[in-house]
Amino acid sequence: MATVLHAADYGGSYAGNFIASLLALDNVLNEELGLRLVLVFSDIAKGRQWLEQVEARGIPYYYLSKSWSRVARFKTLKAIAEEHDSLLLHSHFTTFDLDVALVALVLKLPAIWHVHSDWGDTSGIRRWVKDLLKMRVVAARWVNCIVAVSDRVAEQVVRRGAPIQKCFTVHNGIDVDRVAVSRITAHKEVLRRLFNIPERHRVLLMFGWSPIVKGVDIAVEALKLLRERGYTDVLLMIVGGESTEVYVSQLARGISSVRVIPPVENVVDLYAMADCFILASRSEGFSYAIGEAMAAGLPVVSSDLPHLTRIYGQAKGFITFTSGDSTELAKVLERVLKASRAELDVWSKSNREFIEKNLTVQQWCSRLVNLYRSLISREGSQ
Repeated sequence: MATVLHAADYGGSYAGNFIASLLALDNVLNEELGLRLVLVFSDIAKGRQWLEQVEARGIPYYYLSKSWSRVARFKTLKAIAEEHDSLLLHSHFTTFDLDVALVALVLKLPAIWHVHSDWGDTSGIRRWVKDLLKMRVVAARWVNCIVAVSDRVAEQVVRRGAPIQKCFTVHNGIDVDRVAVSRITAHKEVLRRLFNIPERHRVLLMFGWSPIVKGVDIAVEALKLLRERGYTDVLLMIVGGESTEVYVSQLARGISSVRVIPPVENVVDLYAMADCFILASRSEGFSYAIGEAMAAGLPVVSSDLPHLTRIYGQAKGFITFTSGDSTELAKVLERVLKASRAELDVWSKSNREFIEKNLTVQQWCSRLVNLYRSLISREGSQ
């Protein structure tokens, strides 16, 4: 059976919405075009538990190493594409972009680059020159389409030299069924006991992998302000690794209401135990986490990054504060903490319905499959 090859610099400790999206895409791709996926990950994915889900679906997968030479990566990727009769190549997270473009060029196949991250407005002259060459030479000549996860990311890609006519925005999709269990009250209570959360405490959840970018300091300062105002029954739970723990220990020394917890395979558990989700990021591409939290029925308090407001702003339970302003964040969080049960229910319902109507993984799959159909038919007619 012919395939679409995805090469992704991904090796997260848990599957996340990205792997769930690829699994869903494999189903839709097979149903609508009679094709299957073949996946190529960075070798940091070796041994990850979520690979069992990929195997269970019968999807072949391979590894590339960032430490390999460009020639070695090219040869490996080309061999995989030929073995699996790939009709299109699709890269994620930029690392393997050039490899995908070169293999597609040699095999005369269409190529897609998928940009997930906010590149920022400044990153040094060397980075700008490298991106300019990549976009104006490689993308302009050998890449059929550049998919961006938000308008903000698309604008950055164009600003770095990508041909505007090749750039498209496709918002990420949320696997709504994956987070539905978080609405079960009994599940919530069990998880709170498991995480040793005191009875009647409210939990503010955030992700803090890159603490400065994710605004962990802003959230910690906001919590300190809430404590000064008498909110001693509030916990800030930050999901992160060792670097996050070190960073937070310096910011919140002696404050027991700030905890850093490791990632879990079933991210639904985190949304289930929480009362509110915080995104205090200074920059962000799209944020799967906001969509997942909203689908789980949580109110979301977010930095007022314009592109996130454009994406999520119609939902009543999406509440913003001025990015970088811990005082305003504390004020908004106080509003959430004071909200009545009726108001919380309105926010919860609005958030869930917004995701179900606008940002499901099924919609994401349909948009990509339509793009594949167009590119494959166009390439076949030449």
